Amino acid sequence: MRRGLPSHITLRRNPATGLECCPTLDEAARLPPETLDAIHAYLDEQLGAHLEMQPPEGTEHSGAISEIQDRLRGHFQRLGRGVFIAPNLGVHYPDAPAFAPDLLAVVDVALHHRSCWRVDVEHRGIDFALEVVVDGDANKDLRRNVGFYAILGIPEYMVYQVRDKALHGWRLESSSAERYTRILPQFGRLPSRILGLEFGVAEGRLRCWRDGAELPLTSEIVALLGRVVDEKEAVSAALAARAAAEAERRRATLRRSILRALHLRGLEVTEAQRAVIEGCDDADQLEGWDERVVDVASAAALIGAER
Repeated sequence: MRRGLPSHITLRRNPATGLECCPTLDEAARLPPETLDAIHAYLDEQLGAHLEMQPPEGTEHSGAISEIQDRLRGHFQRLGRGVFIAPNLGVHYPDAPAFAPDLLAVVDVALHHRSCWRVDVEHRGIDFALEVVVDGDANKDLRRNVGFYAILGIPEYMVYQVRDKALHGWRLESSSAERYTRILPQFGRLPSRILGLEFGVAEGRLRCWRDGAELPLTSEIVALLGRVVDEKEAVSAALAARAAAEAERRRATLRRSILRALHLRGLEVTEAQRAVIEGCDDADQLEGWDERVVDVASAAALIGAER
């Protein structure tokens, strides 16, 4: 027995690739659920082993995938729309080899963790596939996958070539179509009907837009919120400083008014009494002194009246 695959099960091999294929829908209907699960676990394991044999493409490859995944997930989460987005997830179509696009999307589905996307379980295929090419097999992504994904009925497919900063796209014009047609750029961007977005390359990076507005990265939103908080704090601090300055100007005006009134009335003000008046920071007390300064008989009586 091969690991995860019952010994009595023989899977058909794809003549073009030599890879073992998933059971057809008829075959799946005749198999016990535990046997079918074992078959798909085996195929997913084989797919993982096959992908590990491919030469690594480095952080340019993983970074581009991570960024576009972050933009898409954040966008649809903010919309509250159930769009399943996953990188490098095994996809199992009936009577076809398992494969794993760099990024896939399925619209209007339940969002939960999946070990792979099984069409026989989900009762639908994926809606959008994206491949990112750095130093890998561009022929696979730009030629073989174009035919393979169209036959499977994947509505939209895009390929981003990192080195060339080029983006290519294809779509099925109808549910019955078996061949892709090119997605024509509009103002330098490729529109996705499935996702309701536009994809393009700007400043050397793959990006996407909705209604002309670029979908931000989570880190960009966090930075923006940080700047907003900082700006609010700065405005609050400036308003507080302005209020404090205005309050001090008011107190200074009251002190001058009190001392001037005492002087005009010919009342003696000692250095100690002047220090008390000039050192007072209580606006209410200063206003009280300012009101009574015209009636008191002496500076001592004025200050003492408030003690």
